[in-house]
Amino acid sequence: MPGPEQNRPPDAKPQAERPLGPPSTRAAGATPTAAVLPEDLCAAFKSAPDCEGRLAALRAHFELKAVNDPADLQPGVLCALRKGDELYLVEIESRRDEQGTVELRLHLSARHAKPAPLAALLELGRKGSLHRLKAKAPMAVSETMADSEPVADSEPVDDGEPVDDGETVNTGALAVDLGSFTRLISLSQACGMVPNVDSIGTVRDAEFRAGQYLTAFYNIERMYTALSTAAQQRQQQLRREDIAYRSGKLRMSPREWNQKVARDTAKTQSIDRAMNQFRKVMAGLRLRALDAQRAE
Repeated sequence: MPGPEQNRPPDAKPQAERPLGPPSTRAAGATPTAAVLPEDLCAAFKSAPDCEGRLAALRAHFELKAVNDPADLQPGVLCALRKGDELYLVEIESRRDEQGTVELRLHLSARHAKPAPLAALLELGRKGSLHRLKAKAPMAVSETMADSEPVADSEPVDDGEPVDDGETVNTGALAVDLGSFTRLISLSQACGMVPNVDSIGTVRDAEFRAGQYLTAFYNIERMYTALSTAAQQRQQQLRREDIAYRSGKLRMSPREWNQKVARDTAKTQSIDRAMNQFRKVMAGLRLRALDAQRAE
């Protein structure tokens, strides 16, 4: 994707924080964002010393969802674009031609963003460099669940393990039960990238058993976000190592390098399995929360 333009006309004025596009320009179902960027977010984002600090500022107000479908890039959607050690807030404005060239606008920056091909943006999302932002505005349960994007894997959850007390919750297309949490704990331990794995068991034995499905969802989602962030940082480190090896800065024999690549690949697969199970559990909890609200 073309980077932000640095050579702006000398008389160009910095972009002010403005509404993220009038309602008439937004596609139905686009990611909801605040009418304007919150002042505390603007201040924290601008004063953050590095990319990680800016990410932390964003997470205080938004959930970060990896871009993986053209529907994620509707006009009015706000995204976080990571390029090396920089993080940019990019708004999707429009598609200007049949080839899918996407007009972009930067927020909290004096630079301009060049238009980018839709395919390039989707590739950035696949690599974990482009995320759409979903506002953490207070909502009723039904509104929160309705705005959540569909889970990529919508097959029934089959954990392959017995439920430890026979308590099973079946929500039709997706199911979540105690065995789902047991499998999640196992996969999280295997990948070695989830801090406080025991917290999953706590959520299972406390909130889930008590029927507090929305609270359970948010607790699991926090762990999933931490894992997703760690996984992205790892992938960036692996890319840096690959560049260093190819340039000769990282000295390893071809055999040693191939062994390292094999280990890294196996680790990546274990992380992917854990993240997939996190998504399944969260999907089941979302549906359970909706069912519980309808029953009230």
